[in-house]
Amino acid sequence: MKSLIALVLTGSGMAVAQDAVQWRVEDGGNGHWYQLVVSGSIQWFDARDAASEAGGYLASSTSPNEESFLVDLANRNDNPQAWVDDFGGNALGPYLGAYQPVGADPSQPWAWVSGEPWSWVGWASTEPNGGFAPGETISGQLGFAGSDFYRGWFDANINDSPPYPLCTSYIIEWSSDCNNDGIVDYGQTLDGSLIDFDENGVPDICEARQWPTSVGGNGHWYQVIVLGQGTTTEKLAYARTVGAELASLLTPEEFDFAAFTVSDSPTYWIEDENGCLCGGPAIGGYRAPESDFSWLDGSVWDYSPWHGGNPDGASSDAQLVRLWDYFGNRRFVDHRLLGETGADIQSILLEWSSDCNGDGIVDYGQILDGSLMDQDGNGVPDGCAEVACCIGSTCIFSTALSCEQAGGTFENSDAGCSSQVCQSDCPGDITDDGQVDFTDLLIIVSTWGPCSDG
Repeated sequence: MKSLIALVLTGSGMAVAQDAVQWRVEDGGNGHWYQLVVSGSIQWFDARDAASEAGGYLASSTSPNEESFLVDLANRNDNPQAWVDDFGGNALGPYLGAYQPVGADPSQPWAWVSGEPWSWVGWASTEPNGGFAPGETISGQLGFAGSDFYRGWFDANINDSPPYPLCTSYIIEWSSDCNNDGIVDYGQTLDGSLIDFDENGVPDICEARQWPTSVGGNGHWYQVIVLGQGTTTEKLAYARTVGAELASLLTPEEFDFAAFTVSDSPTYWIEDENGCLCGGPAIGGYRAPESDFSWLDGSVWDYSPWHGGNPDGASSDAQLVRLWDYFGNRRFVDHRLLGETGADIQSILLEWSSDCNGDGIVDYGQILDGSLMDQDGNGVPDGCAEVACCIGSTCIFSTALSCEQAGGTFENSDAGCSSQVCQSDCPGDITDDGQVDFTDLLIIVSTWGPCSDG
């Protein structure tokens, strides 16, 4: 038998129906984010899948304090539609993420979908009772007893047959910290400090995959982004906003990694009327009008696994290249760029390859593991941003890291040298060698006379 859990509760505290709420560390919490979702009648399995698609999981209740927080979140008085009568004097509330493995005896241990240890339990008296026919599925949820006091978790039948109704709500929990900065990622997507362009509850930087050199790869990072509204051109420009380029697939091995391993989700592909998930991510191949195909990053175009009949676009049109899947056979196709609304470009395939500090490691991976900072979330290490750098009285345009290594100073990455006035610590030191000497004087004398109007 497979079993699942729900809670049973009293009305108390704060109710924040439909809004994600953080259990703050300063309030004694774990820093995780939670959301009550009122869905209408729903199977536990569907609630579990919906939570996963939102980037989280059905909530775990691992302590009395967390239980109290969840009870307040699902407050029955403020969220009546989140509760359903079980015809036995109880009101059943949101699904939690507890279950028993398939085939388990009701007396065997339960588990959380999050993988957290099953230690503290909040069962109501006489629960779980497993009072169902063999093979039926049971679940637990929050609930009120008839006298309106919180009782704890109930196990309940989640099938759509009497005597127990399906629950009408569930609680999602987010706890991931993929960039190891000590802050739950979901909160950072809410405040904008981490980008979640495809709004799947997971920061874009957390979904990239590396093609490791240990398996013959190039060490680059790749990611498919599913984009929403906007023109094709706007979607293609997104790559630069996160420090990437549209991917260049230069070899059969790189193609296989990017087209199959990275582009593995059906959500990255557009299904046609025949059930073919044909239209895949746009990549970095393009052709300007009356020109040959090339790669946006300047790589040599000498590998092009075209789908039969492609390229078939008019040479007078600008063309981009996208992946195409004909019932499992993936290839390149060309796609007209100008004049398109963008509606038929479902996704783009990004590639990060920059190594601005020359340490032999692609910068983006170091951003992900925290060894390089990217406070503005633009996919480029903070030290690699181009700045107007003052070295003495001379201004050069370089990366912040190079500027610091050369002993220079800079104020911000927005000001170019044309607007940057560099003040030397040693006035008169034209050569910036730390002293005013005969060489500096010769330079001044050689330019003696009136300045030109230009």
